[in-house]
Amino acid sequence: MRRWWPLLILAFLAAPSPAEDQTLSDFKRFQSYPYLDRGYRKAQQGDWPAVESLMRHLLKNVPANQDARQLLIQSLIRQEQFAAAQEEIERLDGVGSNELRQQYRLDWIAADPTIGTRVEEWLGDVEGARRAALWTAYSQRLAEREGKAAALDWLLGISPEGDDAALRRRRAVLAEALGRWGVVARQLAPLRDDRQLSAQDWQRLALAQVQRDDSAALDELLREPPSPGAARDVLEAASQRAIALDAPERAKQRLLQMEAIAPLDEDQQQQLLELARRTDDLERVVALSERQGVSCLAVVEWLSTREAGLARERLAHCAVEEDPRAWLVLAQRLEATELIAATAMPDDWQKARRELLVTLWQRQGHPRRALEWLARQPQSAQVLRQRARLLQAMNERPAAAKAWTTLYERTNDLAALDQASYLLGETGQDERARQLLETAFDRRQGRLPPDLAHRLAGLYSRSDTPLSPARIERLLPRLAGDARNQLLLHQAYAGDCEIVKDQAEEGPETAALWHAQGVCAMPDRPGQAAYFYRRALDRGDTGSRKPLAYALQAAGDPEAAYRLWQTVPADTMDEADRLAAIRSALATGHLEAATRRWQAAPARTAETWQLGADIALARNETSLALQRQRRALDLDPSAARYYRAARTARTAGETALARDWIARAAREAPDDPRYRLDYAYTLAASESPEARRRAIPLLERSTEAYPEDYRLAETLAQRYVEVGDNEAAKRQLRRAIDLEREPLASADETPDALLERRYRQRRQHEFLSRRDSVTLSSVWSPATPDAAIRGTSDGQNTQAIEWEHALGEQPINNGRQLAVYGRAFLNSDDDSRYGQSLAGGIGLRAKPFSRLNLNLYGEVYAESLGYEGATLGELLTPWHIPTNGDDGDEEDVDFLLRASASFFDQDEYRNDWRPTKSSWNERSLYLGAAWWTRDGEHQALARYRQGRAFKLPLEGAQTLMPYAMLQATSLETDDFREDVRAGLGLRWQYWFDADRYNAYRKRVTLRFEYQQALGGSLYDKNDGWLAGIEVNL
Repeated sequence: MRRWWPLLILAFLAAPSPAEDQTLSDFKRFQSYPYLDRGYRKAQQGDWPAVESLMRHLLKNVPANQDARQLLIQSLIRQEQFAAAQEEIERLDGVGSNELRQQYRLDWIAADPTIGTRVEEWLGDVEGARRAALWTAYSQRLAEREGKAAALDWLLGISPEGDDAALRRRRAVLAEALGRWGVVARQLAPLRDDRQLSAQDWQRLALAQVQRDDSAALDELLREPPSPGAARDVLEAASQRAIALDAPERAKQRLLQMEAIAPLDEDQQQQLLELARRTDDLERVVALSERQGVSCLAVVEWLSTREAGLARERLAHCAVEEDPRAWLVLAQRLEATELIAATAMPDDWQKARRELLVTLWQRQGHPRRALEWLARQPQSAQVLRQRARLLQAMNERPAAAKAWTTLYERTNDLAALDQASYLLGETGQDERARQLLETAFDRRQGRLPPDLAHRLAGLYSRSDTPLSPARIERLLPRLAGDARNQLLLHQAYAGDCEIVKDQAEEGPETAALWHAQGVCAMPDRPGQAAYFYRRALDRGDTGSRKPLAYALQAAGDPEAAYRLWQTVPADTMDEADRLAAIRSALATGHLEAATRRWQAAPARTAETWQLGADIALARNETSLALQRQRRALDLDPSAARYYRAARTARTAGETALARDWIARAAREAPDDPRYRLDYAYTLAASESPEARRRAIPLLERSTEAYPEDYRLAETLAQRYVEVGDNEAAKRQLRRAIDLEREPLASADETPDALLERRYRQRRQHEFLSRRDSVTLSSVWSPATPDAAIRGTSDGQNTQAIEWEHALGEQPINNGRQLAVYGRAFLNSDDDSRYGQSLAGGIGLRAKPFSRLNLNLYGEVYAESLGYEGATLGELLTPWHIPTNGDDGDEEDVDFLLRASASFFDQDEYRNDWRPTKSSWNERSLYLGAAWWTRDGEHQALARYRQGRAFKLPLEGAQTLMPYAMLQATSLETDDFREDVRAGLGLRWQYWFDADRYNAYRKRVTLRFEYQQALGGSLYDKNDGWLAGIEVNL
């Protein structure tokens, strides 16, 4: 607007006002012109301050110049000095002042939108078009500055004064822009009532009712539309609004109203069809679909979910060729069996039609009808397959199996074989299923699909008949998981351990493979089986838990077996498991646990009573044990049961009963070498010599069954010793020694124990073989208080030699012996001379008792005294002969009776080599007595010695033994004299001359001993050292 101000000014100036003509003289006008001209030019240049300055100067000189005042007002407004401009406007007068004032006000409004109060004051000064122009201009300016909402609120605060209609329209326009449809309706409704609505007002009001969802008010408006096009526009907006509000019924009705005015376009028709579908207007959907060319099948598909009957009617009119697949799908959904059966299909779809029809009849509960219909069809492979499936679905498994078998035999179809073999297995026809699968397996050279291979493996796993190893080898690589595992286990339990071994070398380490290896190892190698079962258990095979417990028990680890049985739930244990758990508890000493398990056992079988007897034995309840044992024999009087009963009786101390029961076991099973051997052992250990003799032939027969049993050979040797057959005894000892050198023969005995046993046998063999012996000895002491009775003279040293030869066919007969012997002594009472007295004797020695080390002697004894003796050098000179001393020669010949015995020196305290020990204890009590019958002298000796021998880390068998001794000696000649002394000593021994069958035959003994006299007069209480050496040859 402002750019037109210069033109308006020029036009205004060009037309002088009447007031100016009346008030200004020509001179005033002439005087004013230069200023006005310059002001005009400055105005054109936009130099409004200059304009203001020129005009104010002019008005001072010519106050009545209205042209100058108007130009001044213009400059003030342009400089936004609105207050000053207002004052100048008030001074205007003339015809054009009102228009100019109106224009100045509009310009002010445009320049300063904050003059709302002033505008309201102006509204009171004007009316009509000028009033409307003011509020219109201010509302626009306010809308631009503060928004339409502020403009609308300001307009709503103005009271109409002859401009009500225009004011309402302006408010409606702003409210529409703001979406305040209620304001629109309230502003335009009175105009409708007054019939003052223009076409634009009608459309605005109608849209407001649409937005307000006021259908009644909208319908009232639609009765008098300004034009059909306006009505269609509003109805279209109303339908879109209803769609947005998810009111499909209302939207449909508006579109139908549009259709009543004029045909709908394609998009609107599609929209109407969609709305009809959403409102389930079935008839309209069908009609609209036909009109729009929608597929018949698409219409049926939509109807199928709403009205099946109508859908079936429409489906009958649909062409199958249009889309056979869709037609069948819809027919299936509608279960239109009659329509399917009556409708011809293209050849490619006959199979689908047949399968669908059968499926629907099945679903409707008419499988027989389907079977009858299929029977009327050509019996192709497809029809046969459908019949088989239908029979299977009807749970007529034998008939289904037959149908599948027929189909397979006709077509070789593996799917048919799959079903046939499955159903044959389910109906108990495992053999027929196995034949079919084996035929296919061989025909295809082992390349069966995994499912069929697994089924064949499952049939094999359930089979009790022998399997083809070649077929198993080809089948296993095609198996995985449980099928392979079960087949491996089956083969393991069937004893086919070679294939298990091959799989262990080639296949992955699975739990089942470990289990199978455990099964194969269990009979002969329970320890290794336990390892395999444990590996299987670690890999999650809970089925290995119980076999592992059995293996641990068999491998000699009952404690581990017991702990494992504790983890097995009782409800998963059968009778054998419960008995095994009881055995493990019994073997590990958990007697209370064994008793509880035994009492909880549901069955009382012979084996249960047997275990009960074992438990009672362990609890030292022998009477109860024998009572339970008899109950076991009542239920099972077999040889095996009597054999175990004998062991029970033997443990209970009932030796006679044990012998009777083992004899019964041997009689019940005369060909069982184990029973015969145990019976022989029982007789061999009997207290009766006659029973022990009867054991010999039984033991001999047992050697045929147990040729590698060294214990048997040793037992035979002892029995032969007892009956005096030393040669047989030595033969058996040699056999035992030879067997014990084989590692397998001693697998159940420690190496040390076996070495001790072998040494004991070699010692006995040497003892039985010894016929001659020679002993050399020399002793030095203050009074010769030695541990043997050698003569009657006292001396400082004694040298002796003794020879002995056993008489009879055998050197020793069951511990008894008769031998001839001879001995010679050199005695001296000087520690530097030897042989001052000589003595010797020849006699017989008898050992009359087998188990008592008592020897009786009868000897012709001669002694010669009074020799000078000889030094050691002279004694070692061969040609030196001792001469008599000054006292002459004193000779004495007598008959000597002697007896000697030793005690406490047998078994672990014996004086012998120990091959496996580094040290051991020894002790002995020696008793001796002698009677010189002619002289009437008596001599007695008792000597006890105990020490600990230590092996020397030297070559050969050498020991060193510190010991203590206590000795008492008595001698009765004319008077009675005695001696008691104690001592400490150190003994060195060396054994030698041994071979394969004989222990050391010879030994050397060197001893040093200090003796302390405790009392007596025999040796004048002489103390001192004793040194001695002895060689046994």
